[in-house]
Amino acid sequence: MTEDQQFQSSLSRRRMLAAIAAVTVGTGVKLGLDLGNPSAASAATRLGLDFNTYPNPSPSTIRADGYTFVCQYLAGPGALTRSSALAFIGAGIDVVCNWEMAQYAPLNGYSQGVSDAQKAQSAASAAGMPAARPIYFSLDWDVQSGDLPAIEKYFDGIASVIGRDCTGAYGGYYAIQQLFNSSKIKWGWQTYAWSGGNWDSRSQLRQIKNDIQVGGTGVDEDQAVADDFGQWGVSAPVSTGNGITSDSSWSVYNPDTKTMTLFGLGSGGHLGLTKSTNGGASWSNWAEANAYWRLQGTPNAVYDADAKMTMLFARGQADGAMGISTSTNNGATWSNWAQVNAYWSNFKGDASAVYNPDTKKVTVFARGGDGRIGYTQSGNAGASWSNWAEVNAYWNNFAGDPHVIYNPYTKKMTVFARGGDGRIGYTQSGNDGASWSNWAEVNAYWNNFAGDPHVVLNPDTKRMTVFARGGDGRIGYTQSGNDGASWSNWAEVNAYWNNFAGDPRPVYNASAKTISLLARGGDGRIGYSQSGNDGASWSNWAEANAYWNNFVGDPSAIYDPDTAQSTVFALGSGGHMGYTQSINSVSGWTNWAEVNAYWTLIGS
Repeated sequence: MTEDQQFQSSLSRRRMLAAIAAVTVGTGVKLGLDLGNPSAASAATRLGLDFNTYPNPSPSTIRADGYTFVCQYLAGPGALTRSSALAFIGAGIDVVCNWEMAQYAPLNGYSQGVSDAQKAQSAASAAGMPAARPIYFSLDWDVQSGDLPAIEKYFDGIASVIGRDCTGAYGGYYAIQQLFNSSKIKWGWQTYAWSGGNWDSRSQLRQIKNDIQVGGTGVDEDQAVADDFGQWGVSAPVSTGNGITSDSSWSVYNPDTKTMTLFGLGSGGHLGLTKSTNGGASWSNWAEANAYWRLQGTPNAVYDADAKMTMLFARGQADGAMGISTSTNNGATWSNWAQVNAYWSNFKGDASAVYNPDTKKVTVFARGGDGRIGYTQSGNAGASWSNWAEVNAYWNNFAGDPHVIYNPYTKKMTVFARGGDGRIGYTQSGNDGASWSNWAEVNAYWNNFAGDPHVVLNPDTKRMTVFARGGDGRIGYTQSGNDGASWSNWAEVNAYWNNFAGDPRPVYNASAKTISLLARGGDGRIGYSQSGNDGASWSNWAEANAYWNNFVGDPSAIYDPDTAQSTVFALGSGGHMGYTQSINSVSGWTNWAEVNAYWTLIGS
């Protein structure tokens, strides 16, 4: 049987099963033509269609009938194309991508998953789907327990290509339930067929009717029961800044090329970088970003997703001026270092930069020689910058560097910094830096901090958590679930370790929904504590890995959504940069290994 014949067979079988007045499912329950129950769904419900016919129902007809999205196949007679996607979007209809070719192909396991994902990814990209959107892969039969081993391998193969965070499945209740339970998918599109009237609440989509008529064409009706069900085009969900959930650092992830880039300061003020395009399996030789300036301090990097540009900021060695170097080819070449703006030039602290995906603007913050926190902005990918200006004069004697995060849900920037009196203060702007609130103390419960704050935003709970090292060497945290309107009392993360020498760095694993906090102990070991319930409780501090244990620098962390892997970097003794990785942030860490021995470093 040809692929086309197999494809047509799978479609007719889906409709045939649903059109029968009563279908016997694996549980022994009888299913009728329509077992969907829209009234049982959440308030977020929207109705849509899926079909693979040619010609398709016209977008105007679909919209006129009250449907606001389509789940479109990436292969077959009615396959999604760039022109058809634009037609849907132009009519106010969102698009969701699905892959189905041969009905029982998933039983071929891992290699089939790799092959299908590669084809689906190519077709979806050609149609204009953004890289971070999911694809649903069909299990178009009544899946039995004996099918699961091969199916799970199939979805492992898919995830190896497009990442677990972009992997979805279509199928009946049992299949969807088992794949969610085994963490093989993040997205579920459950059909009423083979479901016995049960719905898995983790699924974002439901297929509730088959073979209804829209514009004279037989189609299936679907229901979205989550705000984000993988759609793109019209009302795509709020951007989270390419998965950026913590303040920027000296490591950065490029979601377009799936590249981790790490920066470090070598002897003589030379700023080097190394990168990995395979999830950390190997690293390029250290190379100088640009030799035009000699630098000092810790660099800071941010990725501009619209300009496809990595921006690198660092202080000049001679005059403390804030410099910028950029790369638009994934770090292959870098522009000459240039002063961001000459209006301020004697910076005593390092930069913190943030990208606003809504205004396409980059904002850079730094501590001036007089203890004031200043900022400058660029709305044209760094071609020009506004004059440095004071964020807010209400506090002006800062002892620590600023750290900033953008909340895409409230469209608000929040800047944190340590005052000269050891208090942690914050200021906010809801108009992209046009004005700022007065500096205010985050919470007065602790007030003698010795280290700078770092922050993480949980995209699931919309909660900010701020961490800082107290004067007694303990790591504390405070949280806000209302975007900074109020804060919980500072509390110790965990008392199992309490003599920290460095500042904490959080990383959020979106796949495991876990915050991992890493910090350097007084004995030079890198420890970590984790919370799987958004800070309600924390695991005991434990050593990330004992293979290296004499660190001289604080850690930096990256979450790679394509591999669902957290990577932590830290500077060891002798100038060696090490890294360790955790596949899901809960199953331990790999042995520390040197990123690349080509340079020895003096700072990070």
